[in-house]
Amino acid sequence: MEVETYRTRFRFRVGKKLSVKENSYSFQVNGRDALLQAQNDAEAIEDSEWLIINTRGFADDAAAREFGDNLRKSLHLASAVTRLAGC
Repeated sequence: MEVETYRTRFRFRVGKKLSVKENSYSFQVNGRDALLQAQNDAEAIEDSEWLIINTRGFADDAAAREFGDNLRKSLHLASAVTRLAGC
């Protein structure tokens, strides 16, 4: 019997495209496996303005939402810091 789990799917637009030739890139966030992909699965990450981070395996909706909210806040902060660093 397969246990149902919840996931976080975070979609965002990049101002400067990432130089990642693959269609997906695995990494970890706060001990969880995450997958970065272009919005279109057939497109390389470096060719996409819209990217998605998928993280799976949450026990319930609340845990997935909390992780997604923290991920959003972290990306907003990282975006602000990188803009300020270039001044």
